[in-house]
Amino acid sequence: MFDTVRRDFANHDRNPFHLGLWALVVYRFGHWSLQRRNRLARWFLGKVYGVLILFIGIVSGNFIERQARIGQDFRFIGYGPVHIHPRAKLGDRCVVMPGVTIAGAGEGTDAATIGDDVIFGPRAMTLGPVQIGDHCRIGANSLIVGNVRPYSVMVGVPARRRKDGLGCFVPVPEPAANG
Repeated sequence: MFDTVRRDFANHDRNPFHLGLWALVVYRFGHWSLQRRNRLARWFLGKVYGVLILFIGIVSGNFIERQARIGQDFRFIGYGPVHIHPRAKLGDRCVVMPGVTIAGAGEGTDAATIGDDVIFGPRAMTLGPVQIGDHCRIGANSLIVGNVRPYSVMVGVPARRRKDGLGCFVPVPEPAANG
């Protein structure tokens, strides 16, 4: 867990005041706590996580449930509320901008499965158990309600694939070098 947190810190420009970084650290702690074998330790660490997620949610508006699966080098760009469903699965090097929501279709439903190197623009949203392929770009204010092929650029409500394939915002940032 500590190596992952160090990488997350480097990916957020080594800024200890980045609220997205703190939400990610709380998520990493919560996810780590679920993997403890000792039931008493898992219970206690779960209570600590509960206090931390409540605090970071109030301060930053970010809620990343500890049951979600988030890959390496996940990155927040900017500040603002981000909500990630407990059953969401995100690949490596995903980037989210403020206001992104990855939601299920209702109580007890699955959420999105997102590939590697996907960028979500501001206020983009997924709804339901959709699958988003690798290297996709989801435009600002777009709503994803269906599966997305790899290397797609999606814009609109509901989101549609741009035929020209041009990117609508910055390229995927390179992961920070270990050091």
